[in-house]
Amino acid sequence: MKYLLPPSRRSTRAFTLIELLIVIAIIAVLAGLIFSAMPGIKAKQATSVAKSELTQITTAIEAYKARYGSYPPDSPTNVFPANPLYFELTGMVISGNSYKSLDGSYEIPISTVTNSLKVPGLINASTTAAATDDHPAIETFLKQIKPDQIATNNGVRVLTCSVDDTAVWQYNSSNPTNNPGAYDLWVDLVFGGKTNRISNWSR
Repeated sequence: MKYLLPPSRRSTRAFTLIELLIVIAIIAVLAGLIFSAMPGIKAKQATSVAKSELTQITTAIEAYKARYGSYPPDSPTNVFPANPLYFELTGMVISGNSYKSLDGSYEIPISTVTNSLKVPGLINASTTAAATDDHPAIETFLKQIKPDQIATNNGVRVLTCSVDDTAVWQYNSSNPTNNPGAYDLWVDLVFGGKTNRISNWSR
């Protein structure tokens, strides 16, 4: 006949110190693996976002070319990382001595644009948003642009990658080296000291 000990007298097995240390060590190793992989995961996510925005901008540039017959002009001197791409793709209304955005939320002196970007003026701009005899209607080619894709550089608005507002989209249509006859478009994202270039010649 089998007798059972009362619940209070049953023996319970606890973790030994060695087993506890082994569990802690395993948890530490797993945590280390996860934390070491985080920068790579973030870089991959940022790269994916940048590639999506590259597609967005290239689509807008091609629509611009279909409308005006040429690609948006660049800033030929490239004195600092800025170009007229934001203005050309969003469209500006000329009001007195200023350019204004179509929705009226942004205004900049014409002299600031021409002096900073070294361009004679904007093509996708007119004194009226509607079409005139000598100018087609102003059009916004970047309709889904988000606030974090815009930054101000030397007083002018520029297109940036939304994952890093210091990463300006660089643009060269006057003398592209990677896409002769078209344009070069790229942005450099830095992760862990390593530069990742997202461009329209290497995806």
